[in-house]
Amino acid sequence: MNSGTLSTYGLTYSVSFPVQGNFKFTCLIHASMFGTVHMLGPSAALPYGQPAYDFQAAAQIANVTAGLIPLNLPTNGPDPRVYTVGKVAATGGGWQYGSMFRFVDAFGNTITKSSPLKVHVGQTVEFTNVDPVEPHTITFGCPTDDPTCPINTGPGGFVDTSGASGTAADGAQYAVLNAPFDPVDEQHRDANSTSEINSGLLISQAQDRATGATPLSGAPATTVPIAQVSPTLNRFRVTFNATGMYRFICELHDDLGMIGWVNVVP
Repeated sequence: MNSGTLSTYGLTYSVSFPVQGNFKFTCLIHASMFGTVHMLGPSAALPYGQPAYDFQAAAQIANVTAGLIPLNLPTNGPDPRVYTVGKVAATGGGWQYGSMFRFVDAFGNTITKSSPLKVHVGQTVEFTNVDPVEPHTITFGCPTDDPTCPINTGPGGFVDTSGASGTAADGAQYAVLNAPFDPVDEQHRDANSTSEINSGLLISQAQDRATGATPLSGAPATTVPIAQVSPTLNRFRVTFNATGMYRFICELHDDLGMIGWVNVVP
């Protein structure tokens, strides 16, 4: 049984279990999301009451989320840094994975509109994904998966048209923004835009990612990689050449609040 993609908040999918047994379920988009339904007979007593299940759930949440932001994020180097972070934790049932759908600076502070990353004109910011599983994007402007975006749409597309983008000698990709991005302009962009850019997918390099495979149901049994996206780049540098507030998002997770701001001052 497959629900199809539940892409809208609040959508539900119901399943009936007519027989006893253990039924594993997984998300085919995020293979690290899986669970098991233990179906008992009608007269069988449940092994625990609801308070006990609530306690177990709270303990698992604490185990996954505690220390979600690493303590050793690099702060040295010439460029301010922005990180996306996640964690794989061992549990009694195997392992669980947590991702923080927010942007943080090198000191672990969450970047928001009221607490933006502050840089000076001409400075470069390096965006790095150290999440062991989840891919993200750094998108200033209209998301490339938005059909209203008229230029170079599609996954991994660079929407900057100033000509100042490419790959640095150390392999990191970079871009230059020459004007702050105003969110009200998302659907009113022209071919000479100098304030919008998309990094494409950022995902940790293979040696830094969770490895292995997770089993899926079926006959015969199949497996899928824990990380669904092939490794690409995981560092993206942006140079800011004009003062102002710049909003950026992860276009995969902005609906979950993954939105950050850069305040460029003289």
